[in-house]
Amino acid sequence: MNIRLNILLAASAILSTTLLFGCGGDKIVVGSDNNVNPISDINPTLNVYIENSGSMDGYMCDGSQLKDAVFDYVSDLSVCSDTTSLN
Repeated sequence: MNIRLNILLAASAILSTTLLFGCGGDKIVVGSDNNVNPISDINPTLNVYIENSGSMDGYMCDGSQLKDAVFDYVSDLSVCSDTTSLN
C-alpha cells in the first residue's frame, strides 16, 4: 500500500508541475507596425453585381427606395475606387 501511495503522490506532483509551468509560456503580444501601403493609397476596381431577373422588377423599378439606396451606396463607394463596373 505504501508503494501505491508513493506512486500516486509522484503522479500528482508531476501533473501539478505540468499544469503550473506548462501553460505559462503562451502570451499574446499586441502591437502595430507602420503599413507600407496605407489604405488611402489603394484604389481598387469596384465590381457591382445586381440581379436583374423578373423577380427583382418590383424592387428596382423607378422611384423605389431600394434602387435609390443601391445607387447612393455605389456612388459613395465609387469615390474610393479607380473604376466602377456595373454587372
